[in-house]
Amino acid sequence: MLRPVIFIGCGGSGEKAVRYVRDSVRRRLEHSDWPHDMPSAWQFIGLDTLTVQESPTEIPAIPERDFLSLSNEFDTYGALHRSLTASHNESQGRPDLLCGWLPDPHQVRIPLKDGAGQNRAIGRASGLRSLERTLLPRLEEAFGRAQSGAQELFEVGKCLGVEAALGSDAPAPLVVVCTSMAGGTGAGVALDVVDLLRLSNHLGSHPSLVLFANDIFDFDNKQAMAANSLGLMSEMLAAYWSEPGEIETLLSTKGVQGAGLGPHSVFILGRSGYRGASLGSTAEVYRAVGEALSTWVTSSVVQERIHNFINVNWRNDAKENFGGYSFGREQQFGAISSFGAAKVTVGRDRFAQWAEDRLTKCVLKELQQGHLRTVQSGVSENQDTDEELVQRLAEKYAKTVYQAVPIGKAEPESVPGCAGAAEHFALGERVQEIANRVKQAMDVPAERRGDADQWRTQLQRFERDHREKIEREAQGISDADWCQKMVDATCEAASQVAAITSLPVAAGALVYAADRLNPAEVDRVREHASIAYRKSMEESSAALGSLSSAGRMIGGEDKVLSDAVEQISRGIAYRWQSLRLNAAADVIEQAGDQVLRVISDALRAALGQVDSALDSDEVKAWPTDGSGVSKRYLPSSVELPLEGHAEWEDMLTDLCREAEVVNVSYGPQLTAPLRSALSTGSRYTAHGKQGRHSATGFPCSHAVDTRYRCQPVLPGWQERHRDASAAVDSRFGRQVCAGRGRGLGNVLGS
Repeated sequence: MLRPVIFIGCGGSGEKAVRYVRDSVRRRLEHSDWPHDMPSAWQFIGLDTLTVQESPTEIPAIPERDFLSLSNEFDTYGALHRSLTASHNESQGRPDLLCGWLPDPHQVRIPLKDGAGQNRAIGRASGLRSLERTLLPRLEEAFGRAQSGAQELFEVGKCLGVEAALGSDAPAPLVVVCTSMAGGTGAGVALDVVDLLRLSNHLGSHPSLVLFANDIFDFDNKQAMAANSLGLMSEMLAAYWSEPGEIETLLSTKGVQGAGLGPHSVFILGRSGYRGASLGSTAEVYRAVGEALSTWVTSSVVQERIHNFINVNWRNDAKENFGGYSFGREQQFGAISSFGAAKVTVGRDRFAQWAEDRLTKCVLKELQQGHLRTVQSGVSENQDTDEELVQRLAEKYAKTVYQAVPIGKAEPESVPGCAGAAEHFALGERVQEIANRVKQAMDVPAERRGDADQWRTQLQRFERDHREKIEREAQGISDADWCQKMVDATCEAASQVAAITSLPVAAGALVYAADRLNPAEVDRVREHASIAYRKSMEESSAALGSLSSAGRMIGGEDKVLSDAVEQISRGIAYRWQSLRLNAAADVIEQAGDQVLRVISDALRAALGQVDSALDSDEVKAWPTDGSGVSKRYLPSSVELPLEGHAEWEDMLTDLCREAEVVNVSYGPQLTAPLRSALSTGSRYTAHGKQGRHSATGFPCSHAVDTRYRCQPVLPGWQERHRDASAAVDSRFGRQVCAGRGRGLGNVLGS
């Protein structure tokens, strides 16, 4: 079984490395079709004095809850100093342990929220004041998830091809702390973080410390970096070689009672390998280390070798490590090791991420302002403002969403949208069928004779009984199924309009339909209901009048009687029709607010999400057409891809052709076929699988052949907003969600 892992990045360098580790693990899970979020037994935590994660457009970020700021309580070092010394005074704490290293507040002008300014002492002071309140609860949670994650690790291991016995306990976690030796925050807090790990839970008793050497940095501040590195190395070796209780710590909580013990194992990494091969720039070093450390998470073989090297054989193997002194080997054994990694890959995992981000950004832009394409294609007058263009197109497509007839397809026999209510509720064939049924129910023997008054009385009684029966029948029909289909069809039509034009146009079309088309349709249907009611009364009156005018004995076979029966039957059928048309008018009237406006509101909320996404640092870093391939998507220096990124553009073009959908028009032009498939949520390939976009977390549609491992997506709303914008009227199927249409369900929702 795979092991739990707890990675903690301290300071800018450590946090960035951990972000790369997590991203590499995420990609590995995606390639194995892992359908869930990151396993909870795999924890990735970032610590810094900054309040935000650095370089979000270059390095994939970790979830906000996993990024812990050590300076949230204090804006200035002076405030931090006063709080720290107040908690370690003559009556409490250990003020003697602050002597000799704590900086004078009058000499420090560094805003804490901007970092520790490459000053280890400031970084450590920030950590001492906030680690126990900030990190300790998070560690307790991480250790708890490590212990309870056996079932999930079994499942993810099965997905990754790792054999394990079902029901086994989770093995001990690998615990790793990453930091640079040269900075302020990371080099200042790393050893205290190690102590917190070892002394707060027995699962953290063998932490590994991964240190970045000074030479990985591209900037020059050699003096400060050398001083920080020397200080960290001295303190780390002292803690490493110390005996229990020999070194005291300022950490003291109910969960941290013992003395600091330092790391169990130490790995130091520089820019160059043992044989001189360079890992590249600073960012490339982080990326390379992230790729290497990700195998400590997803590979059972690597995990066991690392575990055995660290926990089982470290003391023996450490004797052969560089470091230590030539004397006192038993007390000062070698402390520091290192590791290397290389990965041969086809190279399509990076391509998949690049293609996914590029296609998603393209779709987001089109959903935001795709209507501008009509200007570029000459469909609109150049004098139109954006608002005027949206309004004009909304009026143009209002009938489309109101009728909900699929765009570019042969029109169905019946209109599935609001405009088809009258046809469904009071179908002409149904009116004739009811008239025939009522006529057959009045079985008049041919030999029976009577005067006009007798026949009129009998017909009046017959009409009253059957009219009441038909009225109950008309009022008892359940239309929930049609209402649900109408909602779904309207959602899909709105989604298609959004794909062909934009979200603002689709939302505007729905409002125009609600304001203009819907009231007119309600009036039209009510007028037809009134006409049907008048016909009902006229037929009844005419039937009874014809009998009165007969003035003689009438037999069962007489034409005047059969005509009267037929008129009575038609009158009852017209009464049914008038009731059904009034019911249709009621539904249409309610649909204006409960369907059309609700979907419009959802689309406008979706537009807000699109705007927010496009304005985010993450999406800004995604590629656009013609922008090439940025470093963000290129392989790390320890990856050896068999396929270069120069072919990516052609590969994506080929994939788009495979997903082509033809004859989807907007004006005289054809919309981009892949964009249409993504926007409408349609499944046009044999590989219609569901996934979740890594950056936004939204559900996604795999619209390309999976043999390329490419997963273009469109954010959706179904999973996150399943109960949003509900139309609760019972006529709409009770609690009908306006976002359940197959099309709209794959367009961003509120």
